[in-house]
Amino acid sequence: MMRLSMACVGEEELSEIQQVLMKTVNFGLGVHVAEFEKKIGEFLKTDREVIAVNTGTSALHLALEVLNFPKGSEVLVPSLTFVASYSAISAAGLTPVSCEVEWPNAHIDCQEIEKRITSKTVAIMPVAYTGTDFNRTHLYSLAQKHGLRVIEDDAHAFGCINSEKLMFGASGDIVCFSFDGIKNITCGEGGAIVLKDKELAHKIRVARSLGIEKDVELRYKGQRAWEYDIKSQGFRYHMSNINAAMGIAQLRKIEKFRTKKAKLLHLYREALSATKLSDVLLETQTPQESDILHIYSCILPKGVSRSDVREKMLEMGIETGFHYAPNHLHSMYLSKYSLPVAEELGVRLISLPFHCNMSEEDPLKVIQALSKVLDRSRSS
Repeated sequence: MMRLSMACVGEEELSEIQQVLMKTVNFGLGVHVAEFEKKIGEFLKTDREVIAVNTGTSALHLALEVLNFPKGSEVLVPSLTFVASYSAISAAGLTPVSCEVEWPNAHIDCQEIEKRITSKTVAIMPVAYTGTDFNRTHLYSLAQKHGLRVIEDDAHAFGCINSEKLMFGASGDIVCFSFDGIKNITCGEGGAIVLKDKELAHKIRVARSLGIEKDVELRYKGQRAWEYDIKSQGFRYHMSNINAAMGIAQLRKIEKFRTKKAKLLHLYREALSATKLSDVLLETQTPQESDILHIYSCILPKGVSRSDVREKMLEMGIETGFHYAPNHLHSMYLSKYSLPVAEELGVRLISLPFHCNMSEEDPLKVIQALSKVLDRSRSS
């Protein structure tokens, strides 16, 4: 079976983890987490604050919590994103307001979101879908105009370049990353928050460690506070030394990942141009081949059953998926209005295998298989 996505890990990660297991008494928040945070900053070429946490969802939740918005305040978010974005907003006692996305790139539609702004709106949460940038200039202009915070959900975009020609995380208000098992780098599970505001960063570090302020620096030294006072709500959201060790090894390999994914993207495009699919299968993005895309997402022809396509592809030994189901159609987040583009993409998007364990022959195999499936679908 050709997998849709998977981590690319090996002896380097095992060696780093072994260092933690054999030479460190503390497996939790400690020196390896501090080292990982430092190396992230160096990689992003920024002196901004970096706080490593246990998941990307935790990163989003913490960012919203420490901003201390009034409960029930509204956060604008594209409907077409993983439910984690919505979960983080509602977990903070806030209300996600579903917004339309652009065709075909699935980024939040800045032309449409202004009409969603109300007196309760406090923030916008754009998503760097697939690892490409949203309309950054327009969105930040809107945020400034209406006095809104921006919490970037850049779970797909670690290592990618934004429209300012900077690494995602090197600019922006508050930037959140994910390092789960299938992201551009993995810690097994993990995430990070990157921001300029040192005071807010301190509040995040306290909040990720159950509100124990004395532990913020002690844990980095392999120590802990035994006597403390709790002044604010906290969560057990810190990253562990074990996860950080894996992340350190992955960071050393990220340029190899970039090269491999650029090659795979090129091979997919070559395969598309050599088949009839180039006329009916639309890429959601037009990235540079140097981008380290998280997923390779395409739009199926109108009227084609995605479920049938996925089933037939599985029978041929190729796993596909889709990113994502529109959140404004979920029972918990059901909206009273329609979002036609998100709804159309919600039934036509398909993600094809795209990861660094693929061979150079695999993209052609995928496109040839998909071409056969779609030919049968159109003729039936």
